[in-house]
Amino acid sequence: MDVEISITRQTILTRDGIELTCCSWDNNTLNSDFPTPFFLLHGLASGLRIWDKVAVELLWLTNTPYVEAIDQRGHGLSEKPDTGYNTEQIVEDDFDFASASDLLVDRPIIVGHSWGATIALAYAATYPDKVSGLVLVDGGLGNMQDRPGFEDWERVAKELAPPDYAGTPKETFLDFYRKSPFLGPVWDAQLEDMVLNIVELRADDTVGPRLSRANHMQILRSLWEADNYALAEKVSCPVLMISAETTASPDAVPHNAQEASWLNAKRAGAQKLKAALVNSPRAEFVIMSNTIHDIPLQRPAELAKLIFDFFKV
Repeated sequence: MDVEISITRQTILTRDGIELTCCSWDNNTLNSDFPTPFFLLHGLASGLRIWDKVAVELLWLTNTPYVEAIDQRGHGLSEKPDTGYNTEQIVEDDFDFASASDLLVDRPIIVGHSWGATIALAYAATYPDKVSGLVLVDGGLGNMQDRPGFEDWERVAKELAPPDYAGTPKETFLDFYRKSPFLGPVWDAQLEDMVLNIVELRADDTVGPRLSRANHMQILRSLWEADNYALAEKVSCPVLMISAETTASPDAVPHNAQEASWLNAKRAGAQKLKAALVNSPRAEFVIMSNTIHDIPLQRPAELAKLIFDFFKV
């Protein structure tokens, strides 16, 4: 589809005075036949730039009027206070951004990746009349405490604490991505720019996290405490759930027992979540095989197509 796109970056202030950076991809063709915009929420320790390719693909496919994304509190170029990282506060931040744009009037399809999926789910549960659809991209599929070994917070805090990669040479950091068997085949200059903008590039040509360790752990605790099933009961829009799996097909044997346990738990959580969506008119669970967790980086076109196909009916 021939779509003329303009990209605008700006900042907004939340009600408690936190400055958030946002980006809008606007359709300038003025003949949109898919009136619903998209609101994209990134994952933990990520940023809005992870959506660069997905946003454009959505515009091309749907001819929607616009796509919006933000760096959520503590992430990217947004302000990084020491508090306010529980799910409820992040949802209010995102609602403040929506209030400052046309999103409240236009009732977007909200798309969340990883931690952002739990935030998107909570947003749709808190403001059901302000959302047209919900997409959970490899996140929010069940409760963390239901996963094997994740019943105890102290263990979760130890095993899922962020790695200390501050001071890593830029090229070493990039090699982690571009030498991946999943990202290597799709690596290009734009993808490199996206990855580098998720982290802080330092004057000595090393990188570090934009999200502090302390704030990361606050978010991790909120994820562990989240009751996604209770949130799902309050959602009243169509819901698409997408699971990333590195196996060759949904029926393929996992690479090891740990992966098998993780996939089984994720699928079981997704089915339990689907059952909890009692007020949703339509819910679907889709597996993307040969795919890593960072779907927006590896398979942006396929992700956009799944979203379009689900909501075009």
